[in-house]
Amino acid sequence: MKNKTSDLKKIYDEIEVPNELDKVIDEAFRKGRNEIMYGQNIKNKKRNNGLKKAMVGITAGFIIFTTGVNTVPSFADSMGNIPILGNLVQILQINKGIGQGGQITDGADVKFITLKEIKNGEQIIIDFSTGEEKIENAPHFEVSYNENPYTMTFTISGARSLTAEKDFKEIINSKYVEDVYKLITLDDSAVRFNIVFNQPVDFTVEEYEEPGQVVINLSEDGTKGNVSPIYSVRTNSYSFGEEFGQLEEMFYGLKDVRVLKDKEGSFLIEIGQFSSKEEAEVELKEVIDKVGDGIKLHVEEREAVAIPRAITE
Repeated sequence: MKNKTSDLKKIYDEIEVPNELDKVIDEAFRKGRNEIMYGQNIKNKKRNNGLKKAMVGITAGFIIFTTGVNTVPSFADSMGNIPILGNLVQILQINKGIGQGGQITDGADVKFITLKEIKNGEQIIIDFSTGEEKIENAPHFEVSYNENPYTMTFTISGARSLTAEKDFKEIINSKYVEDVYKLITLDDSAVRFNIVFNQPVDFTVEEYEEPGQVVINLSEDGTKGNVSPIYSVRTNSYSFGEEFGQLEEMFYGLKDVRVLKDKEGSFLIEIGQFSSKEEAEVELKEVIDKVGDGIKLHVEEREAVAIPRAITE
């Protein structure tokens, strides 16, 4: 690495001290000459000029910082989005693919989501607020992890906004993430979204307070995961909207139900996955008996990490 000490010294020596600042500093020196903070009299002009230059540098930096915050909104926004972790509340226990945390509240906003590199992996940090104020505790949330494709579904209760949707494009820059997208929900006091991984991952989900945050720690799984095809029992593909939300409610109470986005950007409901087509077809008939035959259902064969195809038959 190039040694930059001489370059910095040259810049420092070339700082021009304005006359006005020179007068102000000289006056301050005269008044505070014998104060403890200096310890002794200023011995010579060289030391005097050195301190002046240092103050010029500090002042210039302060002016640049405050000017940036006051005149460039994106600069101020980026400063507000710097994640500062609070106090660890818990590391979630994921039982049968599901974990829960947070406190029951209302009116929260999933304000922003940040991607951060860490040793041996990455962090996805989810921040919450009410209005412009960060909240002390994370709202109640549930996280569900599923495979084929590998997805992590977040349901944030007591949240009425998902401002962080604008940050989804940043999260896709992760080397582990294939896609991030919002899910329709007819509950106006909850928001949901999927994080889709492009490979098996090791992960932990942590809850923090002061401020309330949820942190996902990601690292490579080290295994190939499932390499055999799977057989998915699923619906047709639908556009994002209220009609699809009502359709999802018809499957409420059935296990292994999740919402996925297909390759064309439409949405489907998956009711279960099986290792053989015969098992999937048995499940298909049982689901039709429960919800009726008015909903078109299919058995789709796909690879483990593959995104579902669009079906509109």
